[in-house]
Amino acid sequence: MAGNYPGYEVCSIYGDYETTYSSKTFRAKHENKQNGSYERFTAKDKKVSHEPFVDKSSGCEGYKDEHTKTSTYKTGDKNGYTEYHREVKVKVKHVDYGKCNNNNKAKRSYYDSSSKKNNYKRVKWSYDQE
Repeated sequence: MAGNYPGYEVCSIYGDYETTYSSKTFRAKHENKQNGSYERFTAKDKKVSHEPFVDKSSGCEGYKDEHTKTSTYKTGDKNGYTEYHREVKVKVKHVDYGKCNNNNKAKRSYYDSSSKKNNYKRVKWSYDQE
């Protein structure tokens, strides 16, 4: 039995960036009812594009891209099982230091400085999932 499971893709816009999240899953399995052995395989592919972040060392705003591929293979019988797991993750961060006012107070992505000076309040990200 094998199949593609419904993936999802979510987009949200923050400033100049359009953030995209997507995930896809593939699963397959085989069972032998006579001797009780089985095999299972799962593969996942997750992508995040243009997610805003703040560079901690400089306070500059930028965006990051992440791509994660995960695969799991499990085989076993009545006596036990063996599982193999592999994950590959690639992260790329983009920061334009030329457009940054590099004074370490430009953390608008994480803190809202609209009230008083040095009185920052935490702002939570909200990603609409439709």
